[in-house]
Amino acid sequence: MYNKVKVLGRVNEAFAGRGWRDSGNEILRISEQLSQGVSTQEVVRVISGKFLLANSIKRQDIVPVLDRVLREKDILQIDASSPTRLLFAYSTPLNVSPLRLGTEEKQIKEALRAITDRDKIHIDTIPAVELKDFSNAFNRYRPNILHISSHGNQDHIALENEKGQAITVDGDMLINIVKLAGKQLKIVVLNACESSKMAASLTDVVDVTIGMNMSIGDNAARAFAVQLYSSIGENIPIGLAFEQAKFAISANGISEADTPVLHYRKGIHPEKYQL
Repeated sequence: MYNKVKVLGRVNEAFAGRGWRDSGNEILRISEQLSQGVSTQEVVRVISGKFLLANSIKRQDIVPVLDRVLREKDILQIDASSPTRLLFAYSTPLNVSPLRLGTEEKQIKEALRAITDRDKIHIDTIPAVELKDFSNAFNRYRPNILHISSHGNQDHIALENEKGQAITVDGDMLINIVKLAGKQLKIVVLNACESSKMAASLTDVVDVTIGMNMSIGDNAARAFAVQLYSSIGENIPIGLAFEQAKFAISANGISEADTPVLHYRKGIHPEKYQL
Protein backbone atom coordinates (compact mmCIF):
# COMPACT_ATOMS: atom_id res chain seq x y z
CA MET A 1 0.00 0.00 0.00
CA TYR A 2 2.90 2.35 0.75
CA ASN A 3 6.42 2.79 -0.55
CA LYS A 4 8.08 -0.44 0.55
CA VAL A 5 11.64 0.83 0.17
CA LYS A 6 11.02 3.86 2.38
CA VAL A 7 9.22 1.81 5.02
CA LEU A 8 12.05 -0.74 5.11
CA GLY A 9 14.66 1.98 5.41
CA ARG A 10 12.87 3.77 8.25
CA VAL A 11 12.22 0.56 10.18
CA ASN A 12 15.89 -0.38 9.82
CA GLU A 13 16.94 3.06 11.11
CA ALA A 14 14.49 2.96 14.02
CA PHE A 15 15.56 -0.51 15.14
CA ALA A 16 19.27 0.18 14.68
CA GLY A 17 18.94 3.36 16.73
CA ARG A 18 17.73 1.26 19.64
CA GLY A 19 20.36 -1.41 19.19
CA TRP A 20 17.84 -4.02 18.07
CA ARG A 21 19.49 -6.64 15.89
CA ASP A 22 17.84 -8.93 13.35
CA SER A 23 19.64 -12.16 12.51
CA GLY A 24 16.82 -13.34 10.26
CA ASN A 25 14.26 -11.57 8.09
CA GLU A 26 12.06 -10.06 10.81
CA ILE A 27 12.58 -6.44 9.76
CA LEU A 28 11.77 -7.31 6.15
CA ARG A 29 8.55 -9.09 7.18
CA ILE A 30 7.55 -6.18 9.43
CA SER A 31 8.17 -3.66 6.65
CA GLU A 32 6.22 -5.65 4.07
CA GLN A 33 3.20 -5.89 6.39
CA LEU A 34 3.29 -2.17 7.23
CA SER A 35 3.56 -1.35 3.51
CA GLN A 36 0.35 -3.29 2.91
CA GLY A 37 -1.54 -1.28 5.54
CA VAL A 38 -1.56 -3.89 8.32
CA SER A 39 -1.94 -2.18 11.70
CA THR A 40 1.06 -1.95 14.01
CA GLN A 41 -0.76 -3.98 16.66
CA GLU A 42 -1.32 -6.85 14.22
CA VAL A 43 2.25 -6.65 12.92
CA VAL A 44 3.70 -6.85 16.42
CA ARG A 45 1.43 -9.73 17.35
CA VAL A 46 3.21 -12.08 14.91
CA ILE A 47 6.81 -11.00 15.53
CA SER A 48 8.88 -14.04 16.41
CA GLY A 49 9.75 -14.82 20.01
CA LYS A 50 13.34 -15.38 18.89
CA PHE A 51 13.63 -11.73 17.82
CA LEU A 52 12.16 -10.51 21.11
CA LEU A 53 14.42 -12.76 23.18
CA ALA A 54 17.57 -11.79 21.26
CA ASN A 55 16.92 -8.10 21.91
CA SER A 56 15.50 -8.47 25.44
CA ILE A 57 12.32 -6.60 24.51
CA LYS A 58 8.56 -7.12 24.73
CA ARG A 59 6.00 -6.77 21.97
CA GLN A 60 4.55 -3.59 23.48
CA ASP A 61 8.00 -1.96 23.23
CA ILE A 62 7.82 -2.16 19.43
CA VAL A 63 4.36 -0.65 18.85
CA PRO A 64 5.26 3.03 19.56
CA VAL A 65 8.40 2.71 17.44
CA LEU A 66 6.42 1.52 14.41
CA ASP A 67 3.71 4.12 15.05
CA ARG A 68 6.35 6.86 14.86
CA VAL A 69 7.67 5.41 11.60
CA LEU A 70 4.22 5.56 10.02
CA ARG A 71 3.68 9.15 11.13
CA GLU A 72 6.59 10.34 9.01
CA LYS A 73 5.21 12.31 6.07
CA ASP A 74 7.08 10.63 3.23
CA ILE A 75 6.03 7.18 4.47
CA LEU A 76 2.43 8.24 3.82
CA GLN A 77 3.07 8.59 0.10
CA ILE A 78 1.00 5.96 -1.65
CA ASP A 79 2.45 3.84 -4.44
CA ALA A 80 1.01 4.69 -7.85
CA SER A 81 -0.09 1.09 -8.25
CA SER A 82 -2.08 1.09 -5.00
CA PRO A 83 -5.89 1.24 -5.08
CA THR A 84 -7.79 4.32 -4.04
CA ARG A 85 -9.07 3.71 -0.51
CA LEU A 86 -12.66 4.72 0.24
CA LEU A 87 -13.80 4.75 3.88
CA PHE A 88 -17.60 4.59 4.10
CA ALA A 89 -18.77 5.65 7.57
CA TYR A 90 -22.46 5.74 8.29
CA SER A 91 -24.78 6.45 11.16
CA THR A 92 -28.47 5.89 11.66
CA PRO A 93 -29.16 6.36 15.40
CA LEU A 94 -32.02 4.53 17.06
CA ASN A 95 -33.77 7.73 18.21
CA VAL A 96 -34.06 9.37 14.76
CA SER A 97 -35.86 8.41 11.56
CA PRO A 98 -34.08 5.45 9.91
CA LEU A 99 -32.01 5.76 6.73
CA ARG A 100 -31.36 2.90 4.30
CA LEU A 101 -27.60 3.24 4.58
CA GLY A 102 -26.94 -0.49 4.43
CA THR A 103 -28.55 -0.41 0.99
CA GLU A 104 -26.34 2.52 0.00
CA GLU A 105 -23.25 0.57 1.05
CA LYS A 106 -24.41 -2.53 -0.85
CA GLN A 107 -25.11 -0.62 -4.07
CA ILE A 108 -21.77 1.24 -3.96
CA LYS A 109 -19.95 -2.08 -3.58
CA GLU A 110 -21.92 -3.56 -6.48
CA ALA A 111 -21.05 -0.55 -8.66
CA LEU A 112 -17.35 -0.86 -7.82
CA ARG A 113 -17.38 -4.54 -8.74
CA ALA A 114 -18.73 -3.57 -12.16
CA ILE A 115 -16.05 -1.02 -13.12
CA THR A 116 -13.36 -1.85 -15.67
CA ASP A 117 -10.60 -2.25 -13.08
CA ARG A 118 -12.18 -3.85 -10.04
CA ASP A 119 -9.02 -3.14 -8.03
CA LYS A 120 -9.13 0.62 -8.68
CA ILE A 121 -11.10 1.44 -5.49
CA HIS A 122 -11.07 -0.54 -2.26
CA ILE A 123 -13.95 0.20 0.13
CA ASP A 124 -13.86 -0.20 3.91
CA THR A 125 -16.88 0.50 6.10
CA ILE A 126 -17.69 1.69 9.63
CA PRO A 127 -21.36 1.04 10.39
CA ALA A 128 -22.98 2.77 13.39
CA VAL A 129 -19.97 5.07 13.50
CA GLU A 130 -18.97 6.66 16.82
CA LEU A 131 -16.43 9.43 17.38
CA LYS A 132 -13.96 7.00 18.90
CA ASP A 133 -13.96 4.87 15.71
CA PHE A 134 -12.28 7.39 13.43
CA SER A 135 -8.68 7.36 14.63
CA ASN A 136 -8.36 3.57 14.51
CA ALA A 137 -10.09 3.43 11.12
CA PHE A 138 -7.80 6.11 9.69
CA ASN A 139 -4.73 4.28 10.99
CA ARG A 140 -5.88 0.92 9.71
CA TYR A 141 -7.30 1.86 6.31
CA ARG A 142 -5.44 5.08 5.34
CA PRO A 143 -8.36 6.39 3.23
CA ASN A 144 -8.02 8.72 0.28
CA ILE A 145 -11.78 9.37 0.32
CA LEU A 146 -13.95 9.70 3.42
CA HIS A 147 -17.68 9.29 2.84
CA ILE A 148 -20.03 10.02 5.75
CA SER A 149 -23.72 9.24 5.42
CA SER A 150 -25.96 10.40 8.24
CA HIS A 151 -28.64 12.84 9.28
CA GLY A 152 -27.56 16.46 9.33
CA ASN A 153 -28.35 20.15 9.09
CA GLN A 154 -26.39 23.35 8.45
CA ASP A 155 -24.59 23.18 11.79
CA HIS A 156 -23.94 19.51 12.47
CA ILE A 157 -24.11 15.90 11.38
CA ALA A 158 -25.40 13.09 13.59
CA LEU A 159 -23.22 10.19 14.70
CA GLU A 160 -23.89 7.62 17.43
CA ASN A 161 -22.83 6.95 20.99
CA GLU A 162 -22.19 3.51 22.47
CA LYS A 163 -25.92 3.09 23.12
CA GLY A 164 -26.89 3.86 19.53
CA GLN A 165 -28.31 7.27 20.38
CA ALA A 166 -27.64 10.36 18.27
CA ILE A 167 -24.85 12.77 19.11
CA THR A 168 -24.15 15.94 17.16
CA VAL A 169 -20.83 16.78 15.53
CA ASP A 170 -20.41 20.44 14.59
CA GLY A 171 -18.17 21.93 11.91
CA ASP A 172 -15.16 22.51 14.17
CA MET A 173 -15.29 18.96 15.49
CA LEU A 174 -15.59 17.59 11.97
CA ILE A 175 -12.52 19.55 10.88
CA ASN A 176 -10.59 18.05 13.79
CA ILE A 177 -11.75 14.56 12.82
CA VAL A 178 -10.67 15.01 9.20
CA LYS A 179 -7.25 16.29 10.29
CA LEU A 180 -6.67 12.98 12.09
CA ALA A 181 -6.70 11.13 8.76
CA GLY A 182 -3.35 12.49 7.56
CA LYS A 183 -2.12 13.80 4.25
CA GLN A 184 -3.33 10.90 2.12
CA LEU A 185 -7.01 11.93 2.62
CA LYS A 186 -7.97 14.03 -0.41
CA ILE A 187 -11.78 13.97 -0.73
CA VAL A 188 -14.59 14.15 1.84
CA VAL A 189 -18.22 13.51 0.91
CA LEU A 190 -20.96 14.44 3.39
CA ASN A 191 -24.05 12.60 2.21
CA ALA A 192 -26.27 14.34 4.76
CA CYS A 193 -29.00 16.98 4.60
CA GLU A 194 -27.90 20.63 4.53
CA SER A 195 -24.22 19.68 4.88
CA SER A 196 -22.79 22.00 2.20
CA LYS A 197 -21.64 24.65 4.66
CA MET A 198 -19.72 22.09 6.71
CA ALA A 199 -18.27 20.56 3.55
CA ALA A 200 -17.03 23.96 2.37
CA SER A 201 -15.15 24.51 5.64
CA LEU A 202 -13.19 21.29 5.10
CA THR A 203 -11.39 22.61 2.02
CA ASP A 204 -8.82 24.10 4.39
CA VAL A 205 -7.85 20.50 5.19
CA VAL A 206 -8.48 18.41 2.04
CA ASP A 207 -8.56 19.09 -1.70
CA VAL A 208 -12.19 18.40 -2.56
CA THR A 209 -15.44 18.13 -0.60
CA ILE A 210 -19.07 17.52 -1.45
CA GLY A 211 -22.10 18.45 0.66
CA MET A 212 -25.82 19.05 0.25
CA ASN A 213 -27.35 22.52 0.12
CA MET A 214 -30.75 21.38 1.43
CA SER A 215 -32.50 18.22 2.56
CA ILE A 216 -31.94 15.22 0.31
CA GLY A 217 -34.00 12.07 0.12
CA ASP A 218 -32.67 8.57 0.66
CA ASN A 219 -33.07 7.58 -2.98
CA ALA A 220 -31.39 10.69 -4.34
CA ALA A 221 -28.47 10.42 -1.93
CA ARG A 222 -27.98 6.79 -2.86
CA ALA A 223 -28.16 7.37 -6.62
CA PHE A 224 -25.65 10.20 -6.32
CA ALA A 225 -23.13 8.21 -4.28
CA VAL A 226 -23.30 5.09 -6.43
CA GLN A 227 -22.61 6.99 -9.65
CA LEU A 228 -19.95 9.21 -8.07
CA TYR A 229 -17.75 6.29 -7.05
CA SER A 230 -18.45 4.37 -10.22
CA SER A 231 -17.17 7.37 -12.20
CA ILE A 232 -14.13 7.89 -9.97
CA GLY A 233 -13.39 4.19 -10.39
CA GLU A 234 -13.26 4.70 -14.15
CA ASN A 235 -10.63 7.44 -13.73
CA ILE A 236 -13.06 10.26 -14.48
CA PRO A 237 -11.91 13.68 -13.11
CA ILE A 238 -13.84 14.72 -10.00
CA GLY A 239 -15.59 17.63 -11.74
CA LEU A 240 -17.12 15.41 -14.41
CA ALA A 241 -17.74 12.56 -11.95
CA PHE A 242 -19.72 15.02 -9.83
CA GLU A 243 -21.83 16.11 -12.82
CA GLN A 244 -22.47 12.48 -13.78
CA ALA A 245 -23.55 11.74 -10.21
CA LYS A 246 -25.97 14.68 -10.25
CA PHE A 247 -27.39 13.44 -13.55
CA ALA A 248 -27.92 10.00 -11.99
CA ILE A 249 -30.38 11.62 -9.59
CA SER A 250 -32.41 13.02 -12.49
CA ALA A 251 -32.11 9.75 -14.42
CA ASN A 252 -33.84 8.03 -11.51
CA GLY A 253 -36.78 10.40 -11.84
CA ILE A 254 -35.87 12.44 -8.74
CA SER A 255 -35.98 16.25 -8.84
CA GLU A 256 -33.06 16.81 -6.42
CA ALA A 257 -30.13 17.01 -8.84
CA ASP A 258 -29.21 20.55 -7.72
CA THR A 259 -28.85 19.55 -4.07
CA PRO A 260 -25.23 18.26 -4.12
CA VAL A 261 -22.56 20.99 -4.11
CA LEU A 262 -18.89 20.59 -5.03
CA HIS A 263 -16.24 22.54 -3.09
CA TYR A 264 -12.49 22.54 -3.63
CA ARG A 265 -9.31 24.04 -2.27
CA LYS A 266 -7.81 27.11 -3.98
CA GLY A 267 -5.57 25.96 -6.81
CA ILE A 268 -7.49 22.73 -7.43
CA HIS A 269 -8.96 22.32 -10.93
CA PRO A 270 -11.87 19.85 -10.64
CA GLU A 271 -12.06 19.35 -14.39
CA LYS A 272 -8.56 17.78 -14.22
CA TYR A 273 -8.40 16.45 -10.65
CA GLN A 274 -8.05 12.67 -10.34
CA LEU A 275 -6.96 10.26 -7.64
